[in-house]
Amino acid sequence: MTNSKTSRIIQSQKRQENKLRKTIESLRSIAENSAILADMPTKGLGIVLGDKIPEELKIIINHQPENKVEMECFGKTLERLWFYLNFYRQSNDLVEKLRKTAKSLMKNETNKVVKHQVRVTAFRIADENDSNKILNNLDSKPEIFYTTDTLEIFDLERLLFIESSRYLIEYGDISLFKTTSGLRFLNKFLTLKTWIFANFTKQEFEKFLLIGSTILFSFGIRVPTRNDIDLYIYNDDQDKSFVRRFKKKKLKNDPENFLDSIDIIIKDFGRCKKNTLIQRCYYSVALPETFGAKNIKQVIYDPKFHYFFLGLKCISFQAIIERKARIIRAKSYVDLIYMETQARLWKNKNWTFRLSSFPEKRWNLGKGELVDVDKDKQDQLYEEIHKSLKKIYNCDLSIKEIKKRISDNKNPCFEPL
Repeated sequence: MTNSKTSRIIQSQKRQENKLRKTIESLRSIAENSAILADMPTKGLGIVLGDKIPEELKIIINHQPENKVEMECFGKTLERLWFYLNFYRQSNDLVEKLRKTAKSLMKNETNKVVKHQVRVTAFRIADENDSNKILNNLDSKPEIFYTTDTLEIFDLERLLFIESSRYLIEYGDISLFKTTSGLRFLNKFLTLKTWIFANFTKQEFEKFLLIGSTILFSFGIRVPTRNDIDLYIYNDDQDKSFVRRFKKKKLKNDPENFLDSIDIIIKDFGRCKKNTLIQRCYYSVALPETFGAKNIKQVIYDPKFHYFFLGLKCISFQAIIERKARIIRAKSYVDLIYMETQARLWKNKNWTFRLSSFPEKRWNLGKGELVDVDKDKQDQLYEEIHKSLKKIYNCDLSIKEIKKRISDNKNPCFEPL
């Protein structure tokens, strides 16, 4: 890469970083008066690096075991943890001290010896007096990170204290977040978060679920190709007016038409026919059963089937795998073929997926009907997969190699619901 091209890339990244910083400032401003963050039970949240927890802190956090989580972290895991701790802070001496402390604790970690683990203890404090005691004794303890900022607590609590969210720290990849396209998407992501925080209550916030390629981005797989954000909104049967109120807020509080770039699917928004597989019905009815949930309501409210990325609720990674494995489209195969090579995504998981060969028929979600997949269509799909692998992932697999990766284990195409 030439020096001039490198310089242009760096300048572009800096521009995107500046835009992201402005969005963060806007989010912080909104967060101060957000109903979602009002009266949060957690008054402080922190982590301790290493086994040496100060005795006065140990006394405070040990009497509430449910408010403490312990993790064993390697170097890359700690790097990802630093990212989330430091996300809202343009400069943070405390996190820098934490980074240096972790580096010294991992001094034996090389490629030639057994990797050294560092114990990380995350804790949350509900009593304001206890929180003040901790704040008054942190100056000389660089191995402790502690925050009383409500926005940071909101995000970090959902990251550290929900098992499915900790998967991001263990097996995600943050390198994509620092690229120009990644920064651009993060800006859009936080713009959506700002809008939600400004317009909805705690109870309404629970109804929002991110789906689609945002999940791939959160794990550092790829930036959505069109910078799309797919948002599913659960319209509870007991709240018939929610859709009407949502549409009014969208019209009234979206002056720059930002939400036009968000693909919004609302349960029961329009007619969901039982004999047709259309996209809104698919997320409501068919998809949850493929990864063990009873229905979309359980996905929304049971953390076993969702996780949080920077404070926003996302459908589980397994759900996206199951969806892509059943929708016979070139882009889905491209993502699956690439993800199959990423061992970090499957470590310690009790589920796997297999690429299926092209069926004779497949569902066209847009039309809500079955369409034929003849030999010409198959050849076209293989060619699209080959080109997209190169374009999106810089992965140059021949069509012959692609065919080898697609098994003969056919998944039956879906029956109409």
